[in-house]
Amino acid sequence: MWAAFAACCVCLLGCDREEEDPSPDAPASVLPGVAWGTDGTAERVPPEAWADFAGQIANSLDGVALHRTDGALVLAIEHRRFEPIVLSPGPARRLTGRSALDGPATIVLGSGFVSEFQSLLPLGLLQIDGEIRSPVSRHGYTRILGVGDGRLTVLARREYHRGLLESAMQVGPGVVENGALDISPRERNLPAYFRAFAATCTARDLAGITTRPMHLFDLGNELLALFASAGFDCPEVANLSGDREALLGLRAGGQAFLAGHPDSAKAALVAFRERAATGA
Repeated sequence: MWAAFAACCVCLLGCDREEEDPSPDAPASVLPGVAWGTDGTAERVPPEAWADFAGQIANSLDGVALHRTDGALVLAIEHRRFEPIVLSPGPARRLTGRSALDGPATIVLGSGFVSEFQSLLPLGLLQIDGEIRSPVSRHGYTRILGVGDGRLTVLARREYHRGLLESAMQVGPGVVENGALDISPRERNLPAYFRAFAATCTARDLAGITTRPMHLFDLGNELLALFASAGFDCPEVANLSGDREALLGLRAGGQAFLAGHPDSAKAALVAFRERAATGA
């Protein structure tokens, strides 16, 4: 299936390229989206149609539901069906959104923060299966997004210690903390970016991406409104690396959809895979 997908990408003049921004240093004004079907046919999808393609796949997954705010897509992922993992590249294995979906992941979210000068050098903590690949930075990003005992966790940086989580990455800032908005209105004075974010909730986790550049203050308010209308109890929301690094993808039944650059190399991604069946 992936070979056909790659061939179709060539026909589409590159799945991993969008209309060029005026300056590569300016925030992205558009992100690519790609969907493909069981026959391997790929289709470029503009942001205004992301919800339609993602929703079709989400509807076929038990334990996944798509929600929308004015500026974001949000996947609600039930604990009973899916478990989170943190992915990173191996010695001879390149990690991309597309390769993550080609493995055990049903849903993939990114990305981890990296150095401006070395695109695969993590900024701050990266811990994989207990191994510290990059230490905690005591400056900058204020949240730790990690996995412990099969659950996704968001911690304040000061709360982290090595034995607390199996895998983790440093992210931030926190958008919601203890159920309340944790972003100042002054954040609107900064540039708006495409955003990727994760939330920990009772009975489910959330993974999301914005469909346009947004300020975190506005995103946080939209998410709190969603939580209230959907009845979600979500005490923590953390921002992941955004702009051209933002990524959300899902697959089911030979179909898949990716919002963001599917083939750009990543230092770390969060993914969700189906839990192993228990009992006879």
